[in-house]
Amino acid sequence: MYFFRRGAENMTKDTFIVKTDPKTKYMTKEMDELTKNHCFNDKENVTAIMPEQPHSPFCPVAAFQKYISKLHPKCNSLWQRPLGSFYEDSASWYCNSPVGLDTLAQFMNKLSKLCSLSQVYTNHSIRATGATILTESRYFADAQIMSVTGHKSMSSLAIYNQRTSDKAKFQMGQIIDAAMNGRDPDANALPAPNQQLTLPSPVQPLALPTSARTSIMASTSQVYRHGDRSPVVIYPTDKNKVDKWPQGLGWLTKKGMLMHYNFGQWLRKRYEGFLNSSYVHTEIEVASSNEDRCLMSAYCNLAGLYPPHGDQVWNPNLQIDWQPIPVHTRPKKEDNVINMGENCPRYDQLYQETMKTKEIAQEEMRNKDFYKFVGQMSGMDHENISNIWQIADTLFCEKAHNLTVSPWADQKWKQENMTVYEKLRFLDSWQFRLLYSGLEKSRLMGGPILGEFVQQMVAASQNKTNTKMFMYSGHDTTVAALLSALNLFANGTSPPYAASVIVELHQNSAGKYYVNVLYKNTTDTAYLLTVPGNYLPFI
Repeated sequence: MYFFRRGAENMTKDTFIVKTDPKTKYMTKEMDELTKNHCFNDKENVTAIMPEQPHSPFCPVAAFQKYISKLHPKCNSLWQRPLGSFYEDSASWYCNSPVGLDTLAQFMNKLSKLCSLSQVYTNHSIRATGATILTESRYFADAQIMSVTGHKSMSSLAIYNQRTSDKAKFQMGQIIDAAMNGRDPDANALPAPNQQLTLPSPVQPLALPTSARTSIMASTSQVYRHGDRSPVVIYPTDKNKVDKWPQGLGWLTKKGMLMHYNFGQWLRKRYEGFLNSSYVHTEIEVASSNEDRCLMSAYCNLAGLYPPHGDQVWNPNLQIDWQPIPVHTRPKKEDNVINMGENCPRYDQLYQETMKTKEIAQEEMRNKDFYKFVGQMSGMDHENISNIWQIADTLFCEKAHNLTVSPWADQKWKQENMTVYEKLRFLDSWQFRLLYSGLEKSRLMGGPILGEFVQQMVAASQNKTNTKMFMYSGHDTTVAALLSALNLFANGTSPPYAASVIVELHQNSAGKYYVNVLYKNTTDTAYLLTVPGNYLPFI
């Protein structure tokens, strides 16, 4: 968008670079074609600037740096084929293979259809959108805009004799930022509007998301996974016994407590001005799975979200700013929303049918030797796709806390290009997806919590509730269930500790309501998701 590019197949990891000036960080092209004698296609080689948004969960510079860090180290292409399965902490998310020309050329076309957009866009629509935003802003002359978009016309043949200053490029980036993030540009940082802007767009620009328009927040509902915990089982041959975990098994660790305290501070920054600066019990409702690690995560999160100040400081001798805030729960067997421990015969039937399919039988046969090996080395009996997650989880927890794992876990598995631990994690991820495979299972698992979210938004839109935030503290299965009910988990893996799905209800200047669905993992970035189909009544 910022660079008006269509995704040229010859782009490499070095095509764009991140620079820092005394005031901000920004991203730009490595080479300006004006200094390289037009050695590449002019339209793909002009230069622009994309400024960072340092306190925004949607910072484009941070997103670019994260993307670059996950590309395959042996492939220099900027566009690489994604792996079929990977983890958040995997060194690479992509194959040692570039995306083909035909795939790139049809990318926006296929994406439009996959997301059921109102019309089918082309790659050129991205370029046209940026150009349209700048022309409609009426801040820049045609020649300045053309110097970053690469457009040509009979009246602008002299464009390549003119350089646009970095200041003007920053201003262009700020205008696009404002349009994409629903705010007005900073008038003090922009030049006087130009009244002679004429740049027709032959291609329909991308419709900006509703979130890019001026709006007010009406309510937010969110579900998150508890923080870092100790393993839930110790396999018999493991040298790391229970005494390595001070509070025992399945317990929230200090690391997990800090995760949610920091998450609460992140929520405070995000909803500053929406939530009251001090705790008001009518503004927030908190529910938790009836597991200690989930309850403790909720309390830690609230400590970061609502540190007491002023007349809410009830004990000035405390070394930390904390106040008690209620968290509600219910017995596991009565909870079909967060813990999902309530009995559901229909789901059990569907899951057993899944486990009896030909696909599962073939998987069990293909990995028969692996399961036998893991069972012998761990001392666990009858390992299969249903229970292999326990050993994978134990090893994961030990590695996360820098404990020495059993040597067999890090050895290569036969002819496969992965260690035993990596294969365990791969099978664990596959097994996790089986919990939600199929539309009916997704609805049975995630339908109850999605239903509550919808009811909360309906009540907010009809002014029938004073509650602004609904918070649910749960498990990876809870977060995945909601994503699955929204048809956003087909190829997903277990959500990491403190991962969250945030559903926000907004009202635009015309009085219409719309919904933003965001996913926050272990970073400070919340990613805006596109829900396929018409899953939410407000979308």
